[in-house]
Amino acid sequence: MVIGERLKQLREARKMSQGDIEKATGLLRCYTSRVENGHTVPSIETLEKYASALKVPLWQLFAAEGTKAPKALKGAASVTVDSRKADKHVAPFMRLLPKIEERDRAVLLHMAASMARKGGKPKAKAAQATKKATKAKRTIKKAAKKGTKHTTKAKKAAPASPKEAAA
Repeated sequence: MVIGERLKQLREARKMSQGDIEKATGLLRCYTSRVENGHTVPSIETLEKYASALKVPLWQLFAAEGTKAPKALKGAASVTVDSRKADKHVAPFMRLLPKIEERDRAVLLHMAASMARKGGKPKAKAAQATKKATKAKRTIKKAAKKGTKHTTKAKKAAPASPKEAAA
C-alpha cells in the first residue's frame, strides 16, 4: 500500500480534514495533499508528526487496515514519538555521557532500563527511604521551631539550653 493512501484512509476514518492535520502537525495542507496523492514521499520525522496527529502508533501507517500489532510491539502499541521532545530530553545526556566513566555509564543505563520496565516509577525501597527522609526532615524542623534539639536515635526533644534543663 502506498503511504499516501493509508494516511488519507486514517485521516478520513477519524473525520479529520487536511486543515485539521495542518493545525495538529504544522505541515501545510497542500503538502498533505501532495503526500496523499503520491506526489511527495514524507520523511520518517514527518510520518511521526502524522502518526501523532492521527493518534496512532507509527507502525500503523505502514500496516493494512485491521492489522494487529506485531508481537514485538504489543506493549508499545500506543506509543508515538515526537522527536523534538525526545531531542530536548536526550541532548543533555549526550553532552554529559562522554565525561562519565564506562562503569558509571553502565549503572546509568541499568537504572534507566529498570525505571522503564516499572513505568518510570522508583523501586518500593527507594520510595520508602524517601518517605522516611522526608518524615525525619519534618521532625527536625518542628523541633527547631519549638526551640528544642532533636536526636534521630532517641526521638526525644532535649531542652534547647542548659537553663531550661535546670528548671
